[in-house]
Amino acid sequence: MPWAGRSSLLAKDEYKSLNSQEIQIEIEKRLIAIIRDLSTKAVNDIPSIFMGHLAARDAKLSGTERDTITTTDPIVPVSELNVKAFDYVALGHIHRFQNLNKDDAPPIIYSGSIERIDFTEEKEKKGFVLGEIIEAEEGWDCKYEFVETPARKFITIELDQGNLESDEDLEKRFNKEDISDAVVRVRYKVSSPSDKVDEKRIKSLFESAQTLKIEKVFDKHEKLMRQAGLSKTMGLMEALDKYIETKPELKSISDEMKSYAEKLIRDNNTRD
Repeated sequence: MPWAGRSSLLAKDEYKSLNSQEIQIEIEKRLIAIIRDLSTKAVNDIPSIFMGHLAARDAKLSGTERDTITTTDPIVPVSELNVKAFDYVALGHIHRFQNLNKDDAPPIIYSGSIERIDFTEEKEKKGFVLGEIIEAEEGWDCKYEFVETPARKFITIELDQGNLESDEDLEKRFNKEDISDAVVRVRYKVSSPSDKVDEKRIKSLFESAQTLKIEKVFDKHEKLMRQAGLSKTMGLMEALDKYIETKPELKSISDEMKSYAEKLIRDNNTRD
């Protein structure tokens, strides 16, 4: 099953008037119908593998995926894939390796990506899945293993302006071989947003990195809470309204933000 794009559906006149959420629901219905149809075509004496490029509900997402999959992508319930007709379910789309069926009957596996995309995947192992389907007393049995492979390194270094060590002491905190050809992020903690960062010094320390990103870190969480008039007793939508009021740059997308927030709340309540 390839990725289900929206363009083919929108090309039909009867669907052009649907909004984004209605289109998503329609695609989900079609995907489920196709999966059910494929399951009826499985033959008992031949191993059956379902392969799909799709987003399955309850899959653990990496950071960047949370920005898109939860709001725009069609979601397929795991229960639609957890059927005896399939001996193995091989999924693509989610970057993190995971098994969505603890009973392994069948295994429902995202092999994940073989490269890291950003710092949300910094600690994730990358690789591929090697499996074997063997004949058992009652049909077929699938054994699989995750095989880790080398992947692009993402490394975060924390620096504190108020307690900045000498170059020699700093170099002891990281392995130069690890830094070489890695994507490095230096999080430089400052006491005020206006404080300057000695970028020249930092760049000289990490010159062997493939890419270097320098971030000023200022703990403004409590300050924002006070400025926005937020409290822990507020409802989610009320808190969101208060926050948007303090951010003029969000005014143009406020309706869209609220729409996504309401959808996430509904989805969460449905799962509960």
